[in-house]
Amino acid sequence: MSLWRLSKLFIIVLAVLAVLAFVQVTLANQTLKSSIGPTSESEKALLWEDATKSFEVGNYNDAIRLFERIIHRYPSSPNYLKAHFYLGQAYLKTNNPTKALTPLKYFCEATGKTELGIQGKLLLSEAYLEVKKFHEAYLAAQEIIQLHKKNTFPSEFWILALIHKAQAQTNLNHDYEATLTLEQAQTELQENQSLLKGKAAWVELQLKVKKCEKLGNYHFTKLNESQTRSQIERRGTCLLESLILYLGVLQENEKKLALLSTAQMTASFQNYSKICMHPPAALPTGKYTKKQINQYQKELIEVLTQDCKLQQEKARQLLTSLKDQIPPTMKVHIEDVIKKVGS
Repeated sequence: MSLWRLSKLFIIVLAVLAVLAFVQVTLANQTLKSSIGPTSESEKALLWEDATKSFEVGNYNDAIRLFERIIHRYPSSPNYLKAHFYLGQAYLKTNNPTKALTPLKYFCEATGKTELGIQGKLLLSEAYLEVKKFHEAYLAAQEIIQLHKKNTFPSEFWILALIHKAQAQTNLNHDYEATLTLEQAQTELQENQSLLKGKAAWVELQLKVKKCEKLGNYHFTKLNESQTRSQIERRGTCLLESLILYLGVLQENEKKLALLSTAQMTASFQNYSKICMHPPAALPTGKYTKKQINQYQKELIEVLTQDCKLQQEKARQLLTSLKDQIPPTMKVHIEDVIKKVGS
């Protein structure tokens, strides 16, 4: 075969390969397009309408699916940023704060120091609190507080930021600072901000319970009998005082806060029962045999257990007497605490 014929054949082969490559790319593009479906202005508008309606009526799982579809398919949509804002809220509403972080971070970075950006940062600080990233929650709340000093934002933004900051400080064991921050928030609260009052009461309850649980918790300190009884009695009284704050949370009729505060109170009273049965070591004065010391400890536990039972009965009576002062939907939570006090 001549060189001219070989060259011509080579050119034909190259042409065929080029056609095959074009066909392959075209098919791949068609496959990709069919995998996500065709996009259109009408679908964009319909998706947004369905997503926001689902969110408004509380169908948050449907809202999540639809907002995610908008984000993935329509990055040029005028509602693209708002979809992240709603998506983050929907994840928080469905108790999935970890997934809320990504859309809320994106929304906050894009909206900056605007009023919408502050709303996003409040949600972001809430998500950080729920995933126990307390330092990040503190920083987000503090940024809002600083911005409030330079801008005119709605007062509820600032108050909620103060509450989030106090909650973060509480969990970072900065109790004194948390108390000051919470007092500042409570000074600003108004009658029409009932949910914020509930949030503030919840943080105040956490601070109070932490203070209660420090009483009588001295397993590495040798106390005498009167000191031990005094500490545990003060702890019981402290928990009775915390019940007033607990009722304050329930009066705001907010389901999530009611569940959190009920879990807190039942755990606190259960811990109280445990410390009554296993008190700090209280040694008798003078020299005693090991058998005498063991008998002394046994008798002390019996006395402390009776003291605790009296405090627990007071707690049940207090909750029962005040049960009619809270919304009917919240009574089930009080009944749960009454049932578990002393268990």
